[in-house]
Amino acid sequence: MHPEVQRKAQAEVDRVIGSDRFPTFADQPSLPYLDALAKEVLRWNPVVPLGELTAFEVAGSPLFRERLTAGNLLGIPHIATESDFYEGYVIPKGSTVITNIW
Repeated sequence: MHPEVQRKAQAEVDRVIGSDRFPTFADQPSLPYLDALAKEVLRWNPVVPLGELTAFEVAGSPLFRERLTAGNLLGIPHIATESDFYEGYVIPKGSTVITNIW
């Protein structure tokens, strides 16, 4: 959608990396534009699966609750099956917890 952004990112890669090797994590501090671009792309469209529900998984059913608390549907609200503490916060049993995938 934004060829000027792609050109600017490519110019940064060419300046820092050249064309004879692939970038490494050690190059990241030298690629601030590309780093910001990658973060912006992930902000627009997170790559974390949002999960799927079938017609048999009705909210409130034991199967639905079990699958949610198993953590395999990351973008779906979860239900705390027991009270918990996280970084000084109390999460009461029965609370709805929504994962921030951004």
